[in-house]
Amino acid sequence: MNYGKAIRITRALADVSQRELAESLDTDPSYISLLEMNKREPSRELLERIATELKVPMHLLVLMAAEGEESGNSEGARLAAIGEALAKLLFAENANERKFSTPSRAAKPGKSTKTRTKTPDKPRATQRDRKRRKAVL
Repeated sequence: MNYGKAIRITRALADVSQRELAESLDTDPSYISLLEMNKREPSRELLERIATELKVPMHLLVLMAAEGEESGNSEGARLAAIGEALAKLLFAENANERKFSTPSRAAKPGKSTKTRTKTPDKPRATQRDRKRRKAVL
C-alpha cells in the first residue's frame, strides 16, 4: 500500500501545506514529508486523524493507496485511479459549497454590504498631487 501517495494527493487537493497538516496533527512537518515519500508507514490511528483533518473518508485514503503489484494485476492501479477521481470530485464539491455560501457576518444597519474595489488603471491621488493641482489653478 502506498499511503504516502494517497496522503500527498489528498493534501494537495485539500490545498493544505505539509506544515499546516503537521500543526493540526501535533507532529513535525518532516514526519509528514517522510510519510509522503513512503519512508514511514502511518498507523491506523494516524490515518484516521489525517482523514479527519483533510475532511475525507478514511476509506478513500485506503482506496487511493492501493497498488497494482499487490494484487498481481492492474486491479489495484485501477482502484487507486478511482480513488483519486473520487477525491477530486469531493474537493470540487467542497470548493463550490464555499464559493456559493453566504457570508457569516451580518451587515450593520445602514451600511452597504457591497465592497469597494480599486481601479488598477488609475492611481490614487496623494495629498501632494492635490496641492500641485490647486497651485496650477
